[in-house]
Amino acid sequence: MKKKHIGIVFLLFFLFLSGLYGQTREDFAAVVDFNLDLETLSQLASGQADFFSGNAPLVLVTGSVASRMVVRPGPEDYLAEIEIVDGRWQGLEAVTTFRCIVRFEGPDYVTFVPARRSRRPPPEEIPLNATVLVVGKPVEVRSGESGEEAVLAGYFVRILD
Repeated sequence: MKKKHIGIVFLLFFLFLSGLYGQTREDFAAVVDFNLDLETLSQLASGQADFFSGNAPLVLVTGSVASRMVVRPGPEDYLAEIEIVDGRWQGLEAVTTFRCIVRFEGPDYVTFVPARRSRRPPPEEIPLNATVLVVGKPVEVRSGESGEEAVLAGYFVRILD
C-alpha cells in the first residue's frame, strides 16, 4: 500500500514540474531594457519625463561614482544616494558628460554607503571614483546643477574596479 502512495506522489510531483517552464527571451526583455544606458537616460530626463512615471523597465547602467551622500542614516528608514557619471569625447577638445542619481532605500543597503567610514570598509561599500554596474528602475527626474538628472531606485550594484 505504501509503494502505491509513493508512486502517486512521484507522479503528481512530476506532473506539477512538467507544468513549469522557463522564461522566454521576450519575457525577460519586457522586464529589463538593455537599450538604455547613462547617455540615453540623460536624454530621456531632458525631454521625456513621462518615461519615469513608474511603469519604466529595469535598466543596467555603468559609470564612475562622482559623489555619495547619506540622506537618512537611520537603519530602518535608511536612504543614500550616489551620483554616477560617464562621458564621451566630442572631437579632441570637449567631453560631453552624462549623469544620474541612484537612490538606495531600506536597511538592506546600509553597508553600501555607510554614514561613517571605517578603516576596514566592507566589500559591498561603494567607494568614490569606482566604476560600478547598477541595476535600477527609473523613478523620477530631478533638477540639478547641470540640468535635469534621472533618478533610479537602485536594486543591485557591482563594483567593477
